[in-house]
Amino acid sequence: MWISRLNIERLRCFEAVSLIPVRGLNILTGANGAGKSTVLEALSLLGSGRSFRGGARAPLIKNGADQFSVFAEVECMRGQQRIGFSRSHASWSGRLNGEPVRSLVKMVRELPVLVLEPGSHSLVEGPSEGRRRLFDWFLFHVEPEFALAAARYQRALLQRNGALKQEGADQKSLFAWNQQLVETGLIVSSFREREWVLLEPILRETLSSLLPELGQVSLVFNRGWRDGLSLLDAIEDRQRVDIARGFTSRGPHRADWNLSFEFASNRLWLSRGQEKNAYLAYAMAFLQRYRSIMGESAILCLDDVWSELDELHQKRCFSLAEASAAQVWITGTECRASRSAWQGAQRVFHVEHGAITHT
Repeated sequence: MWISRLNIERLRCFEAVSLIPVRGLNILTGANGAGKSTVLEALSLLGSGRSFRGGARAPLIKNGADQFSVFAEVECMRGQQRIGFSRSHASWSGRLNGEPVRSLVKMVRELPVLVLEPGSHSLVEGPSEGRRRLFDWFLFHVEPEFALAAARYQRALLQRNGALKQEGADQKSLFAWNQQLVETGLIVSSFREREWVLLEPILRETLSSLLPELGQVSLVFNRGWRDGLSLLDAIEDRQRVDIARGFTSRGPHRADWNLSFEFASNRLWLSRGQEKNAYLAYAMAFLQRYRSIMGESAILCLDDVWSELDELHQKRCFSLAEASAAQVWITGTECRASRSAWQGAQRVFHVEHGAITHT
């Protein structure tokens, strides 16, 4: 899967620009604030309905405009797909092959876009939420039933947390919420646990490829509650603590995996450059696994991730990315020497003052 055309209108600094990328490596260069990240942001909006940079909706719309819009022509195994997304101050709209889309889920399923940016180091040293979100992004695109199960679990979790905060909460009043949480949580966890068995060796291989100097890799998956206990027993065992704290402390919403190396047993010992190599390895592993299931690759966006990576590690990353057959978009100017590791098609765009030129 790859994008053959990208149109951006009234998004941040851009009035109207159009790009014709190549199937392989697309590099965006330019000064700070020129709009390089905004191009990746447009891809993120098509692939998720939201910006990877977060923040309010209004700043996305160019000053003085009523709405922004992004459009892509996507080449995939099913032929060409035309995807459009726009947002005003009050609402959003999407189109798929010229037809209106009422469900955002239906639209974003058509374009799997994985974005890594400087803050992605939290995938390694940060809390479990980021790693869980990455895992669930993958499952959303390869398991059609996962999104529904995850949404049902999230609703049950919110309802139980609300009940925990009510005065007089006890085992009797929480019984129904516990049952719903267990019913939906076991489905979510089963998807993750089944996939982890197949994903874990790929993760170990990509981590070893990018960080061989750290020795043997160890990965341990934690489903979110203690082994040997059923989910219901784990929830009821922590019920008094949950009532006191006002939130559910055990369950699939606490799932995570632990990474360690032979010569760095604690992930907090990694340098910032090693952290970047680790989260890039995560991305390459998920892309490889995605391709093995779906028969085509997702889109990979790398926003200013090359700083603190030496030329050797940049080349290793390029080699792995090209092997995944993904269309890659990167921003920055610090990867010129290492681009020789990419043997396929390349195109460089220069971004300046709201304009994009092919160099």
